[in-house]
Amino acid sequence: MKSVNQSGPRPEVSRKLFDKLSELNAAPGNEVQHFYVFEYFPHRTVLNLPEDATAFLRSHRTMTGAAMKWAKNSPSVEEAVKRAVHELTDIVAEAETQASGGSNMGYGNFSQSFNLADHSVELTMTRRIGSETEAKATVDGAQVPDDSNSRALFGRNYPRLQRLKAKYDPDNVFSRWFAITPNADA
Repeated sequence: MKSVNQSGPRPEVSRKLFDKLSELNAAPGNEVQHFYVFEYFPHRTVLNLPEDATAFLRSHRTMTGAAMKWAKNSPSVEEAVKRAVHELTDIVAEAETQASGGSNMGYGNFSQSFNLADHSVELTMTRRIGSETEAKATVDGAQVPDDSNSRALFGRNYPRLQRLKAKYDPDNVFSRWFAITPNADA
């Protein structure tokens, strides 16, 4: 699943998504089921908390996301899934950027790629034997240190989280996905 945020319901965006979903699902030889999810609930309680009371950046925008389902893995199916996910989330992201002028990272646990300022950020998840998963990040195609995605996701809360990490997890036992690099001096 890949997500992007939306500031509220937009009938014209929903219509474009419906048309694109219909086109993708009806395509001859299609092996993928395409879905799009909208999350709508009031954020009033969350937004009333002080910004430093939580780890994540917060806003009034709600999460939307593209989800895909397929039975057979192949390079062509994986490429079709990636292309469809980007086509669908771009519909929402472009409309939101036009409306707000801001970047649109989406929900960090779902997003495998996002735009940060003028840079394209891509997360690649590689399954290994067993339950271990490795994540590699690139910015504009170049490998970057693991914490750059965490810095983008947690924003100005990141230094505070680094201090907490140094205090409670200095050995970096919890180091998957958006890992925080321990730093007591941050």
